[in-house]
Amino acid sequence: PRTEDNYAAMLNGYWTDAHYLQQLHMNRSNFEKLCNILRPHSDSDGSNFKAPVPVEKKVAVTLFLLTNEAFSYKNMEGWWGLA
Repeated sequence: PRTEDNYAAMLNGYWTDAHYLQQLHMNRSNFEKLCNILRPHSDSDGSNFKAPVPVEKKVAVTLFLLTNEAFSYKNMEGWWGLA
């Protein structure tokens, strides 16, 4: 997947629990619970130049990076649509 494809697939419900477990090492239910816990603490106001990054994307990228040694933040740009 390129650009936002991976994140869009997750967000639009195309990911099954198997995808969540494979990509994030967490099932969908626990991922959603974690996002809800972190949401009040997420700085999601954005800036004058960029739209805010949703907490789901922040959590997904963090979990993916923590569980995939082969990826660095730099090469995550294409995988999760980060710039």
